[in-house]
Amino acid sequence: MGEEKRGSSLSIITAFFMGGLIGSILGLLFAPSSGKETRTRIRETSTDAKDRTVETAARTKELTTEIGEIAKEKAAELLNQGKGHLTEVTENLKAAVDVSKQAFVQQREGSDTQPAEDDEDSEDVEVIEGAV
Repeated sequence: MGEEKRGSSLSIITAFFMGGLIGSILGLLFAPSSGKETRTRIRETSTDAKDRTVETAARTKELTTEIGEIAKEKAAELLNQGKGHLTEVTENLKAAVDVSKQAFVQQREGSDTQPAEDDEDSEDVEVIEGAV
C-alpha cells in the first residue's frame, strides 16, 4: 500500500512539472523571437525542469523514507507499551481470580478462619480493585 501512495505522489509531481515544461515550451514557441533563440530557450527550460523534477523526486523519496522509519519506530514503541500493559492487566486479573477462588472456597467450606495478617486482606482488595 505504501508503494502505491509513493508511486501516486511521484506521478503527481512528475505531471505537475511536465505541465510546467509544456507550458513554458508553448510560451516560448509563441513568443516573438528567432528560431535559434527559441530552440536555446526550450533546451534551457527543459534542462531546468528536468533538474527540478529529479531534485524534487529525490527529496520526496528521502522524506518518504524518513517518515517510514519514524512510523516503524513509533509502532514498535506502541507495541511494547501495549505488551507491558497487557502483561500488567493479566497479572492483576490472575491475582484477582486467585483471591476470588480462595474466598469462594473459604465461604463454601463455611470456614471462619481469617488470614493471619490483615495486611494480606488489604493487598487482596488492592489487587482486585487494580484488576477492575
